[in-house]
Amino acid sequence: MKVRRIGSLCIAALLWVVPAFATPTAGTNQPPTAYGTCMGYQPGIGGDFCLNDGSASFWQKFIGDVTNDSRGTPQCSPTNTTNCGHLKVQGFQGVPLVGSPTDGQTFCYQASPGPEFVPCPGSGSGFVSNVTASPPLGSSGGATPNITASVVQGNGTKLQLSTGTTTTNDCVKYDANGNTVDAGVSCSSSGQYPSGAPPQIAGYSTTNTPEAETVSGDGSFARAGANSYTLTVTKINGTTPGGSCSAGSIVTSISASGVPTCTQKTDPFVCGSIPVPTNSQVLCDIPITKAETIPSNCTGSQAGSTIAATGTATFTINKIHSGSTTAAGTVAWSGSGTTGAFTCSGSTSFVAGDILQIVAPSSADATLAGLGIAISMNAGAL
Repeated sequence: MKVRRIGSLCIAALLWVVPAFATPTAGTNQPPTAYGTCMGYQPGIGGDFCLNDGSASFWQKFIGDVTNDSRGTPQCSPTNTTNCGHLKVQGFQGVPLVGSPTDGQTFCYQASPGPEFVPCPGSGSGFVSNVTASPPLGSSGGATPNITASVVQGNGTKLQLSTGTTTTNDCVKYDANGNTVDAGVSCSSSGQYPSGAPPQIAGYSTTNTPEAETVSGDGSFARAGANSYTLTVTKINGTTPGGSCSAGSIVTSISASGVPTCTQKTDPFVCGSIPVPTNSQVLCDIPITKAETIPSNCTGSQAGSTIAATGTATFTINKIHSGSTTAAGTVAWSGSGTTGAFTCSGSTSFVAGDILQIVAPSSADATLAGLGIAISMNAGAL
């Protein structure tokens, strides 16, 4: 209970005295008119009040929650206008006040020991004279201090608020009201990409929620070391670029996706005779300097003459390897024909040092002349 309330009790006690007296006549210094016969008992005892019970009047001292410490001494000025009351509040509703109250003092009810009203713990004069603060807050001191954040991170002027529950190592995001909230996904403390097989990167879903994402499509993603990843383009527009050609092939074009078109490189070996060949004449022995192959059916080879044959004339195509001769095929002219037709049952491979040989028929045609034979061979490794 505060002393301010104590003061109101004092006033109430003083007002309780009023029924014994009338107020002085306005504008005069005359004493109040007595009720009953109290005036007959004046001056009475100083500090008491006159009580009329309807049949008699008498002076009565104050008891209960108030007391008059100056009872028996004059209480008023000669004109009865000042110093007419020295009552002291010593309790409330029969419960005594213990201790010496000061201005602003608060009292608390105590049942044991007691019951009684005692000064509340920690209560002082009731006036704030100095306010202090502990980190992260600071105070300028005094009764009206400036309270500031003394330990802060950053140099902004806003205080960030948060809401909801949090999970250790989770990321933080802002909600629609600007609060920081748990993002619901873990943040990597090492600065590396999220774990995954294949390796993943950090990204966001269509609802702007952080998530781990796998790299796919036209590229591959591989961890190269601490905080390092390598992105390799493996396709272009969904097609794997590059490729290889077989031995002896050449690249004739490359597509927009980087895929090469390979064409077999061929080497033509030409042999001929202007005059009419003689019986079993060796028209040519051509040395081979690298790997070559006569394909099946002698694909790509051609033969012709400026003078037609009288009858059928068949020339033999041989392979000579280390002195051993093997037939690789034939080229024949029909009667009245100027074009030779090739017959090669299979492919024949040559290596460096071999000989490509063409031999005229054992019975030469009488008119076939001005002929030329071009054997097309697939080149081996370049």
